[in-house]
Amino acid sequence: MSDNFNPDKYIEEITCAFEAIADSEYAEGQKKYMRNKFEFFGIQASPRRKVTREFMRKDNRPAYENLAVVIKKLWKREEREYQYFAVELLERYEKPFTEEIINLFEYMITNKSWWDTVDRIAKNLAGKYFELFPGKRGVFAKMG
Repeated sequence: MSDNFNPDKYIEEITCAFEAIADSEYAEGQKKYMRNKFEFFGIQASPRRKVTREFMRKDNRPAYENLAVVIKKLWKREEREYQYFAVELLERYEKPFTEEIINLFEYMITNKSWWDTVDRIAKNLAGKYFELFPGKRGVFAKMG
């Protein structure tokens, strides 16, 4: 992504994509299923992934150095689909992970924690991280 990357514009474009296919009835069901812990647009996984595909492409997604800012901004949004998108976006960056990315994973796990994101972060992000940096396995044990 270019040096002119604007995290707020990127997220607003994602918001427009989500709003275009939002389903308030489905959102109510999602909200109940998640014990009313989160708001939802009401988008099933497959349509959500379809409308956000362009934001996942290598030439459209944030540069690695902008990633923490984008993820934290997404994490602060109310609707849970933002957090799902954030996790899926991070999964695209497996190869350039640096040791410091663990701090972002910790932020995600300790904010808006619920099984739906924590399970995926543990398996797909932290798991890959510890494959890349096996000497860091004690990091999570020291948390909390």
